[in-house]
Parts: sequence; C-alpha cells; structure tokens
Amino acid sequence: MNNINDVMDKYEKLSDTLKTIYGTNPECFENANRLYAIIFDYLAYDRDLMAEIKTVLLDICREFQACKESVTIDFEKLVINVFETQKSKVDQEVCESPEDYYKLACACKTVKGIVDEETYKNNLKKASDLGHCIAMHTVARLLLKGKYFRKDIQASLELFQKCAENGDAYCFYEMAEVYLRELNDKFNHFTYLKKAVNAGVQEAIYDLAMVYYSNGSPQDYSSAAELLKKAVTNGDINSMYQLALCYRYGHGVEKNMTEAMGLLKKAAELGHSKAKEIIGG
Repeated sequence: MNNINDVMDKYEKLSDTLKTIYGTNPECFENANRLYAIIFDYLAYDRDLMAEIKTVLLDICREFQACKESVTIDFEKLVINVFETQKSKVDQEVCESPEDYYKLACACKTVKGIVDEETYKNNLKKASDLGHCIAMHTVARLLLKGKYFRKDIQASLELFQKCAENGDAYCFYEMAEVYLRELNDKFNHFTYLKKAVNAGVQEAIYDLAMVYYSNGSPQDYSSAAELLKKAVTNGDINSMYQLALCYRYGHGVEKNMTEAMGLLKKAAELGHSKAKEIIGG
C-alpha cells in the first residue's frame, strides 16, 4: 500500500504550483512532480514512512542540483502551501469532491503532528461521509481509539465493513481484531479471519491457524497445519515455530522430528525466542 515507487506513478501530470516554484527546466519539472507525489503519499498515509521519504527526497535534491545551481526544498513550506490551497477552496465553498476534503484534512499533518485538529477532524469526516475509502478507513481507526472522535466501536466496524466492500480486504482482518479485543466475540473474530484469509490477507493466516489449533472452537489440527504451511512459505517465523510443534507432536500432520527440528532451527536463526530456547536446550 505504501510503496514509494507506486505512489510516484500516480502523478502523471505536472503541478502548476511546482512549475511556478521550480521553473520550466524539464528535469526539474519532472522531479518536482515526483516530489509532489511523495508529499501527498506522506500526508495521506502514515508518518512511519518518513525515513523512507527522507531518503527519496535526498535523491531528488541531488537530481535538482544537477540541473540547477541552487535548489532548496522546504518540506514544511510545501505542506503548508497544500493546506492553504485546499483551505481556500473550502472557505469559498468550492470543494468539488471527497478528495478535496480529504486533501485538506491530510494537509493538517506535518512531521510535528496534526497542526489544526478541528480542520483535520471535520474534513476527514466529510470525506468519509462522501465515501472516500482511505478517509473511511482512517475515521474507523480513530473511532476505535477514541482519538479526535468519541469512541464508537459499532460505527468503527460499519466503516471497516464499507472499506472492505470497496476492496480494502485488510479491513476484514482489522474487524476480526476488533471483535476479539474489544467485544470478546470469538464467533465473529473467526468469521472475519476467514474472510481476510480468503481475500489474501497474509497477516490473518497465522491468526486463523491458531484459532483452529487452540482449544477454543472450532479445533481442527489439520486445517491449522495447512494454514501454517502456507504462512511458512511466506516467511512467517511464528508459523515456522508452530508448524514445528505440529510435526513434533503429530498435530494435523504425521509426526516427524526431522521436519520439526528443521523448522525450529530456521525459526531460531530468524530470531524466534522460544525456538532458540528449544534448540539451545
């Protein structure tokens, strides 16, 4: 979701704003557009991307230097410019789409956090109400945490469901977590884990395997082992450890100590603490 190269590809047209800032040199023009794309990715998703974005920004700065003697990129200034542009559109009641409201909300986010909480909350909610999928997803998470909005688990679940129906399958996994951790609803936890796995959410595979493996209902060692094998092929070390136990005790597979020890050694090498303890013992 947050692949930098994918984000750059989204912005094919050059920005008039950055054209004004950086002039008409073709190379600067192209890189300015890439910078614009990266900024919007940062604003739209998560500050955890900052380290990766800084690296890309440095590369772009070097490219700018090659075609212009002196170029400075004021990241905070560009963020503020985006915010002010969107804010003026709202002040003049010319927001034309959910994306306009969403961009205004996102423009409140800087490296220092949310700089205008009311604008952020109100416009994020407007974008969500108008069906903007990322806005809905964000509001769902905030409602769950009780951050900027009053905590409302049911409203959060409803928004996650809408996002899932719009193609964001990871929301099935998030719903499963909500049902378990917030509502202690094991039936719906199991139901939505299955939906997530069927939709290809890798993170849900181990969790569903452990539901099958546990003493809770439904217990099914064979299904657990099959899911664990699938997760192991994706490199999940918790699944390596658990599948090793399956082979060690014959749970859902034929007992095989050679397979068990091989998986334990691999999990230990990758840093699994319990596997290390067994291998060390």
